[in-house]
Amino acid sequence: PQSVVTQNSDNLSLVIDGTVTKPITNPNSQGNYVIGVKTSVEPTNVNSATYNIGGTPITINSVTLGDATVNSASTYTFNITTQTQMRPNQNDYVKIIFPEGTDMPSSIATTDVTISGQNASSVAVNQALRTVTANVNQVINGSTFNVVISSTSGINNPPVPSTTFYKVTINTSKDLV
Repeated sequence: PQSVVTQNSDNLSLVIDGTVTKPITNPNSQGNYVIGVKTSVEPTNVNSATYNIGGTPITINSVTLGDATVNSASTYTFNITTQTQMRPNQNDYVKIIFPEGTDMPSSIATTDVTISGQNASSVAVNQALRTVTANVNQVINGSTFNVVISSTSGINNPPVPSTTFYKVTINTSKDLV
């Protein structure tokens, strides 16, 4: 809404949502941050508690498609390098954001996703955001490894061919892109 009428000392919650085309993104630098809020009645910022945005970067070494034909099912192999250890008992995961136009299933079996050679312990799909989040099933020390999503997963390539347009984003529960 353009305006909200409140009383003095009312508790308010503010939710800032992004969209697929205009996402909310973190700053480029890790560190400690605060959010300041002011109103027409209180023109001086009231700062939130300090919170940390950080992590270590990962490297996407390569992305290989088993079949690059448009609208086709394909095996996707992502070779990535992480800097930190991931553990199954800490619910650590690898999250992949597919390019716009990728056809995503409503769910993917754990047998269709391997992380460093072992099936994921769980897999979540967000069709609207084109994300696959797969939880690790083993300890993975900071190293280079493959995440493989099988062609039987139900993911289909985008409908328009391109060798330069499509990009994936990958992060883990511990590392940033």
